[in-house]
Amino acid sequence: MASGAFVWFVPKFVVPAGDPYQSVILDDSVYTAYKGYDPTYEFLGKLTSGGHKEIKISGFYIDPLSLFNEIFVFSLNINKVLDIQIISFLSTIILVLAFFACLKFNKRLESRLYLFSSFILLLCLYLMSTLFSYRYSVWVLAQFIDSRFFSYISWVYVILTCTLLEVPISRMEETILKIKRLRAKIHQYIEALNTKWLLFLSYLLIMFFLLSLLFIPWLNLVIARPALTSEAYSTLAWVRENTSENDIILLNERTTGIIEVLAERRAVIEGLATYLQPKLLLKSLRMLDEVENFYTNLDLTVICRYNVSYVILSKRINAFMGHTPYNIKIAIKKGKLPDFDSLPYLEKVQAFDKITIYKVKKEYMDLICKLSPSNETSISIEK
Repeated sequence: MASGAFVWFVPKFVVPAGDPYQSVILDDSVYTAYKGYDPTYEFLGKLTSGGHKEIKISGFYIDPLSLFNEIFVFSLNINKVLDIQIISFLSTIILVLAFFACLKFNKRLESRLYLFSSFILLLCLYLMSTLFSYRYSVWVLAQFIDSRFFSYISWVYVILTCTLLEVPISRMEETILKIKRLRAKIHQYIEALNTKWLLFLSYLLIMFFLLSLLFIPWLNLVIARPALTSEAYSTLAWVRENTSENDIILLNERTTGIIEVLAERRAVIEGLATYLQPKLLLKSLRMLDEVENFYTNLDLTVICRYNVSYVILSKRINAFMGHTPYNIKIAIKKGKLPDFDSLPYLEKVQAFDKITIYKVKKEYMDLICKLSPSNETSISIEK
């Protein structure tokens, strides 16, 4: 696994430019405004528009010590109830003690090979993480190993525990023989058992228990993922049944395909994040800004630019299993969304508990959008 990771890693790391923007396209002039910043943070809605978090182009994106601390949080699925430094310190002590205990008590060559190979894997992933953190200044690449591969380190703990438990398990045969001699009354039952099969089954039970501890947190994460509420499902069902195939839907949430799948319609900000293509990323950022400006400042640019037919206003954050943009989320929490019911160019056609569907009055909007045929400037109108 470690060798395969390095085979994958080398061409990724030696791309012809330290700046990942330039390694994607030669002309990165469209990205000038974001030089020295991390635009993916804004794309994920973690910062307000114009409030980009400054990231150094050179140096570590995350320092090696912090990366080392994150190893244990990622690999052990530990909830951060304790300080991350305390978790990593305790985990390191336990790891080192268990490692030396295995070397002292387990003399089998195969077990020691498993043990050393697992630690080589851990070391490789950590070194790859620090190199990526040093080379790249974008979250997606700088923390790619950190966020994607650290789960594999969980196997190090499984192998370590199994190697340590091999010693008492291997001595179970002696214990069983003693039980045979001491328990004459049940001698006929014990003798019928195959000692090797009993050892093998015991080992399997312990492995099953350890793997259960490893995978239960992952399973809980999958089960605990937010599900589509009945209200959101009813909204999408209404859109599917009461709109035409050519209608464009605007929703105050970036979704990942649920409108196209369940409502069978196109939406303005639906799709996965375009992390590595600067031109697409910049376009996505502009689209998010336009959507935010409409839902917070009633800027009609997005309505005109994409010929929106229906507007969905959800006052429930992430109601459609997507991501509500930052400024809209703040407006919802503070109750400062504009009064959409009183807008002359919107007609309320369906209302649920916290979700309302409006139809855009085309004749009204056609007149307004003619004021800016190129759709390059902001458009707003007083109520």
